[in-house]
Amino acid sequence: QGLSRVDLNRTGDLLFENFSHDPNDPENSLPFNQLTVLKEMGDHLYIGSRRGLFAFNYKSQQFKDLNQSISRYRITSLEQSGATKLWGSTKKGLFSYNTKTEKFHLFDSHEELGGFIYESGASSKDKSGSLYFASKWGITKFRPALIKTNTNPAPVVITEVKKLSPKKEFISTA
Repeated sequence: QGLSRVDLNRTGDLLFENFSHDPNDPENSLPFNQLTVLKEMGDHLYIGSRRGLFAFNYKSQQFKDLNQSISRYRITSLEQSGATKLWGSTKKGLFSYNTKTEKFHLFDSHEELGGFIYESGASSKDKSGSLYFASKWGITKFRPALIKTNTNPAPVVITEVKKLSPKKEFISTA
């Protein structure tokens, strides 16, 4: 349980450093001991676990919980796309995380993924930049560079309002 790091830069003996969760010092310890996947990007090690996504900053030697803006999902796989995008699979769908802006975008059954439950460690990236995430029901393949986020969603228009009676029956207002 936890995470171990071997310092290969020292001459002589290897230096092992162990990280684990310390409930008495959550700010300076691993947020959770049962890890599912690791992905290194720049100065950070991104850590997927049963309790979401975390990052370890090599320079500051600090862990950061990245789950403040989303519900905690069990992370099953991570892949890098470009210099600042991390894509991951969960037991409830896919997500992208922009490491520069620290923003998540969730892709679940509402995004027509079919409610896939993705398998642990079952992802890959090919030479063209396509990402593959496998579930029990098939493989999701996409090119992250071709995904566009709709920044102007359609307006919501209320066309009718109905009131429920005490018996939970609709009462016509017309």
